[in-house]
Amino acid sequence: MVSETQVEWSLSASDVRGWLRTHRNFLVGGALLGLLAGVTVALFRPALYRASTIVLVSSGSSADLSQLRGLASQFGLAGALGGTGEQFPPELVAGLARSPFVLLPIVREPLLDSVRNAPGRTLVVLLKAKARGPADSPEEERKAVDAVRRLNRVIDVAVDRKTRSISLSVRSRWPEVSTAVVRRVVAALDSVIFDVARQRAAAERRSMEARIAPQERRLMDAEARVAEFVRGNREYRISPELTFEFERLQRVVQLQQQVLVSLVQSREQALSREMPSAPSLTVIEPVVQPVLPEPRRRAMILVFSVFAGMLIGGVLAHLRSLMA
Repeated sequence: MVSETQVEWSLSASDVRGWLRTHRNFLVGGALLGLLAGVTVALFRPALYRASTIVLVSSGSSADLSQLRGLASQFGLAGALGGTGEQFPPELVAGLARSPFVLLPIVREPLLDSVRNAPGRTLVVLLKAKARGPADSPEEERKAVDAVRRLNRVIDVAVDRKTRSISLSVRSRWPEVSTAVVRRVVAALDSVIFDVARQRAAAERRSMEARIAPQERRLMDAEARVAEFVRGNREYRISPELTFEFERLQRVVQLQQQVLVSLVQSREQALSREMPSAPSLTVIEPVVQPVLPEPRRRAMILVFSVFAGMLIGGVLAHLRSLMA
């Protein structure tokens, strides 16, 4: 005995087979057209070469001012001490890698003669940039902006927050160009971070220098009060009250000395950071010129095109049956 579910399934399957036989021309035609489109796309899809590198963002040296802040708060100077060192979040560096501030000089600079197929040419020419935007701007400027927009499409940046590392890759039709662009982007990022660190260190040094002279005067005033107390109370050790007052004045002198020493140390640290000897970006995985292009996935393109063509053919067949 055949159940109702089996009957419904057999009827449904027979209907499907009948529909396929009726509209097989649409399906076969759509598959052939999809195959033709897929072959065209696969044949004319350019080979792309990807060059990549991994860099580590240095956290930067920072002056430890916590002790100084604790001491200075006793004298009302806590709000005046600023700057705890330089920190460059990897997300900020990754954003700079795609910014016009970094990429504009790169697209304008001619490529080296060692770059095959593009000696002396700029990325504005290689990327076939167009002069888009307001006509009142210079044509070369508009082309450079469009070149940056096109270059952003082939730049991939990923950030690893745990290791503070950045993965940077560039893909193009020329392996030499991909390699050269990656190296120039890394060099430009390192230069930008270096300049920012130097400017911040110089500002911190000037701030510390402006506070050292007043702090020296406060220390001299505290020492003068101790000397005056000793001159007026030569036998202060025989009196507990005078001994307590002398020790209090001595503590003030010691605290003022510690604040001054911390300020001088901070100034020296800022001075050393104005001309750092180590690069701001450490290359973990050096960029290597790619030898083989990226997989073009031609088989996947062909399979997808055939199924897409059959789907379009089936939709057209269904629309035709509805209209009929």
